[in-house]
Amino acid sequence: PILGICFGHQILAECLGGKVEKNRLGWELGSYKINLTDDGLIHPLFKGVKDGDIVYESHQDVVSLIPDNAIELAYTEKANQSFAFNDNVFGVQFHPEFSYDVTRKLMDIRILKGISIDSDKLEESLNSKNILVNFINIVRSKM
Repeated sequence: PILGICFGHQILAECLGGKVEKNRLGWELGSYKINLTDDGLIHPLFKGVKDGDIVYESHQDVVSLIPDNAIELAYTEKANQSFAFNDNVFGVQFHPEFSYDVTRKLMDIRILKGISIDSDKLEESLNSKNILVNFINIVRSKM
């Protein structure tokens, strides 16, 4: 199994026939509510992650078209946030590995560089780290 995070998510999508482009809606930088699709609600990658949970984002490019035969698992108002392909390739646009402090510092640095963002308010992400544990459990289940 493969898990692509952020740029890795974009690389996987493009390599599998999807499309990546600069988001016409602007940067996703900071905290965002994630929407899980019906497939995402039951997918093992999202165990312990609820519809409407907060995730940390830091990107300008997005997967604008997921690959054929991929299943969309999650999205925000701005972009696709996750897909699964053949039950062994997974992508997440957000950063389950980021902490509140890392995200805050990254936001502050990019704001100082003139990047326009949706909100300077940063909400805490409580459950997105479950993606990492869930991916490890998916790998273990295939051994």
